[in-house]
Amino acid sequence: MNLLIALLPALGWGLMPLITGKVGGSPANQIFGIGAGTTIIGLIVFLVTRPAVNMTGFFLQSFAVLCGRLVKSANSFPSNESACPTPTHYPRCFS
Repeated sequence: MNLLIALLPALGWGLMPLITGKVGGSPANQIFGIGAGTTIIGLIVFLVTRPAVNMTGFFLQSFAVLCGRLVKSANSFPSNESACPTPTHYPRCFS
């Protein structure tokens, strides 16, 4: 039974493009459907199981979110070669 539960997400990911292709959905519809479906299922599971939240789990989750945000912001900075606004800021771009 646990193996079946573990394979449900893979089955959903595999069937999703086939179903949205038949219905006529775009990739944007797929992304919205994933987000909406995950939110609904997450709320249902939360209401049914009533998980306990302790401070250790809260801090670990906060740390994980913070690390993800830092990585995202570090990757969003333009490199010197790709964005050279003025010669004074990036002299080697205009050599």
